Amino acid sequence: MPPLAEGDRAIVKGLRQQGVCATSLAEMGWNKPDTFLTAVDHVIEQLPPTSSVTFAGERSVNSHCVGLSAAEMLALPDIFVWGLQQRWLDLAENYLRQPVAYLGCVVRHDAANQSQVGIRLWHRDGEDYKIVKVLIYLNDVDDAGGPFEYIPRQHTPSYRAFRHLKGVIKDPDMDKVVPRQQWRTCKGPRGTALLMDAANVFHHASVPRCDRASITFAYATATPKDKAKCESWCPPKSIGQSTRLWTDIKAKLSPQQQVALVGWR
Repeated sequence: MPPLAEGDRAIVKGLRQQGVCATSLAEMGWNKPDTFLTAVDHVIEQLPPTSSVTFAGERSVNSHCVGLSAAEMLALPDIFVWGLQQRWLDLAENYLRQPVAYLGCVVRHDAANQSQVGIRLWHRDGEDYKIVKVLIYLNDVDDAGGPFEYIPRQHTPSYRAFRHLKGVIKDPDMDKVVPRQQWRTCKGPRGTALLMDAANVFHHASVPRCDRASITFAYATATPKDKAKCESWCPPKSIGQSTRLWTDIKAKLSPQQQVALVGWR
């Protein structure tokens, strides 16, 4: 495995023990995090207003937020490529213990519409047996801001406990299986970074009373359990290696980064 700094080793340890590690871009010592956050702010400003969100189905993210998919984020290579920094790849590889596949990043602006739908439902992600996701808050998030919540590894149940619910698991349903005192809530200021194994802990975004903006980067193994689901983040044709877009992105990447983005597809 690539060598890690002490702080990053602590993050990997936290992922293995709890399934989630809360830190911040500042604590991780990222160079000029404000420049990155400001760039994502400009993306948020160009999105439709959250007041335009309408119900699109109980399990649809479009029922509670506006945003850009990973395929759409390809058109913003400076932000998209930020998730390919060597430090992120090394950290993910140390946790996954396999070569890394970078799935991409998504930007979301959540509406305070009081609906527990989409990713506000309790769930575990299914792209791979282990998945590293990095959720970064773009604004201060307190109890009213819809903080990320999770069930630590040692308390996370199996989906069998909810088989009668057909994947629609709301707070009262989870409370019957795992009491609320065992849930963990991740509040924090702008720039908070939450690293999680999204496949191995139940988690969700709690229902906010004010809008919340975030960006999420995702990593799986280069031989994932569900390759089609991994590719759905950025369908191969969206990265088409003969396009001008690919030429622009490729110029920013090392050979190892290119493998992490397209070598596994």
